[in-house]
Amino acid sequence: MGQMSFGVLGALQVRRDGVALAAGPPRQRSLLALLLARAGEATALHEVVDVLWGEAPPPSAVNLIRRYVGELRRVLEPELPSLAAGQWLLGQAGTYRLALPDGRLDLVTFRRLRTRAREHCREGDHRRGVETYVHGLRLWRGPAAADIPAEIRGHPVFGALDRERLATAKDAADAALRGGCGALLVDELYRVADHHPLDESLQAKLMTALSATGNRAEAVAVYNDVSTRLRDDLGIGPGPQLRSALRDAVAPSAGAGAPVVLARERVQDGLRTLERPSVTT
Repeated sequence: MGQMSFGVLGALQVRRDGVALAAGPPRQRSLLALLLARAGEATALHEVVDVLWGEAPPPSAVNLIRRYVGELRRVLEPELPSLAAGQWLLGQAGTYRLALPDGRLDLVTFRRLRTRAREHCREGDHRRGVETYVHGLRLWRGPAAADIPAEIRGHPVFGALDRERLATAKDAADAALRGGCGALLVDELYRVADHHPLDESLQAKLMTALSATGNRAEAVAVYNDVSTRLRDDLGIGPGPQLRSALRDAVAPSAGAGAPVVLARERVQDGLRTLERPSVTT
């Protein structure tokens, strides 16, 4: 049968002995992504219909799902006899689930690493905790189920996974600050921040990590970038977390010698906006 592995932390992945398998057309792939997002838990048929078609399912929705299930079983187990249930994709009492042994799904591995990282931090070993957080965050190759149709990926089940990544990155940043080991985490914070450009809390934590490692100019560059995005996309200026992180970045105690780019605020039409940045030393 070969060694199977699955990935949903990024583009959908199904592999046998390291070789990628084609999971079929978009909605069939989306069904697999949903079952992977459930991480082995049962998913009711009506939930599958809701995720795949929303409020306008076709009359044939249930039959289509059954066909997708049959096709996916043949992908996972090519030698499976017709109509046999197989060992991977199981159906029972109006539900479907994937039976996933340990170490076969990146989401399960990520959650276990996150739990282990929290335990290290509770024990006071923040450096080891941050290292473990980093191992977990590196499993992410992009937003969850990134390559399924956008209208399906917009379902809350996939957004919830993205929020897990975001929350974990923030927890890791706090642990890094307590342990004085922000350099271990900066690259992963950048990666997560790229997918959450308007999350001021995360961007501020990235700035703090950069300042703590002596990269003050980079911290201010992050501030300028997110400030511009907030102004252009939302019509607002940076909030208190970002402004506090900026003050820390340019404070004399943060270090000296590197050029610092300052973004000056002004008020226009009742909203905070940004003037063109100036360069100081």
